[in-house]
Amino acid sequence: MFDFHEKRKLKSYLYSKPTIIALFVVAGFISLSVYTRFGVEREMAGKREAVAQEFETLQAQANALESQVERLKSERGIEEEIRNRYQVSKKGEQVVVVLDGADKSSSTEALAPLAAPEESWLESLW
Repeated sequence: MFDFHEKRKLKSYLYSKPTIIALFVVAGFISLSVYTRFGVEREMAGKREAVAQEFETLQAQANALESQVERLKSERGIEEEIRNRYQVSKKGEQVVVVLDGADKSSSTEALAPLAAPEESWLESLW
């Protein structure tokens, strides 16, 4: 165990002005480092939020594309997509024209069947 004089000598070193100044300098550097790390953490939190929002958007797009792929796997879905894009019809189909209710003075005429070629390209595709 230390005797009384050795304890006094240790206290005089610990409580001296250079030691206290050195401790304040070290505490200042640690505080500066903590403040810098806090700024970096706030910046990363903002970026994390932006990435999370982008992920949600991409997830919604992926779900929409997945449902479209499922629709296109069926024969009816393929036919709908071809009709929407290229305005084709099958043999024997007729065109129906729907008029607005405001124009009631026009007479309704029987519509002739749509003239289809011998073999439409849709049938040749199948």
